[in-house]
Amino acid sequence: MRPDSNDTDEPGEPQIPRLRPMGKGPETRIVIGNLYLRQKKYAEAVQEFEAAIAEKPDSAMAHFGLGNVYLRQRQGDRAAECYALALEHNPDLAEAHYCLGLIHLQLKRLDEAVEEFLLVLRQNPDRPFVHFTLGNVYLAQKRHAEAADAFKESLRLKPDFLLASFRLGRAHLAMGQDAEAFQAYEGALETNPQLATAHVQLGDLLASSKRYDEAIAEFQAALAIRPTLLAAHLRIGDLHAEQGRHAEALAAYQEALRLKPNRAGVHLKIGNLHLAHDRPAEAIAAFEEATRHNRLYAEAHRRLGNAHAQLADYARAIAEYQAAIRINARKAAAHVDLGDAFRALNDAERAAASYRKALEVEPGNEAAKERLARVTV
Repeated sequence: MRPDSNDTDEPGEPQIPRLRPMGKGPETRIVIGNLYLRQKKYAEAVQEFEAAIAEKPDSAMAHFGLGNVYLRQRQGDRAAECYALALEHNPDLAEAHYCLGLIHLQLKRLDEAVEEFLLVLRQNPDRPFVHFTLGNVYLAQKRHAEAADAFKESLRLKPDFLLASFRLGRAHLAMGQDAEAFQAYEGALETNPQLATAHVQLGDLLASSKRYDEAIAEFQAALAIRPTLLAAHLRIGDLHAEQGRHAEALAAYQEALRLKPNRAGVHLKIGNLHLAHDRPAEAIAAFEEATRHNRLYAEAHRRLGNAHAQLADYARAIAEYQAAIRINARKAAAHVDLGDAFRALNDAERAAASYRKALEVEPGNEAAKERLARVTV
């Protein structure tokens, strides 16, 4: 895993208690089965564990090992049956509870996953990764305060656990605790200064406080670590665009486009930038590229319509607005824009119909209310 990865949802492998072979018998078969499991020789592993069970049906470790094979193969139901049998023969086998928790997590049965992980921690509360995994489940449940507590406990037990610092920052962000999130991301960077995604998160926090130069510095720090990090290039472009720095924003977006030339969203950003600076011809070229790469990109069609409308080419504008509406009729802005184009052509009836449609989609849309009042006076 890269040092800047934050992919923490993938469960860790179960810990396999080590057994010492004692001559021929089920214990030896269990050891051999575990060796096959580590080598990903699943058929051979199954054969050894099943032979051990045949010799000793009450062997918790044989049932547990067989469950691990099925867990690796993403056969959750069969694995769960094996773990249940292991616990029937040894109720104190914490690893079986942990693995059952992983299965529930894979199947999005989050309440059941929490229950299993808590059972593990009641038996052994000093396991930082279990606290961390529990915190991830709480995050998925939007139980952000409990997630933060779980990540903090993980970090208490393992202070250099940088992914726990990262996820702690996410929990604080979700609770609107920007200062605490900032501290958590800084903690992650103290553990590993090469964590590019933490620089991006810090940059986002600074940007939300309008500290643009500091935010851009964090995004640039992320790019110094990972020059191909698309999100950082886009964030830099967005901040420059927000401040009216057309050339700097365009350079950042073009660098993103160099990395992902087929990314329709990047073409859209470039088109929006040109449109904001009164360059409709350049905007049209960018929006057309966006729709070429994604024919069903409703927002690109709508913005292409805006660019044609800026050139007073209302026929083309209407065609693009209608294309956007065919793709996504629940976008009120497209109905408002279509109404504006009809109004520019002095077609009050169709303009009013478009504004009414916008209000059906979004009853509180102030632009549609104001425009409808104008054309129905």
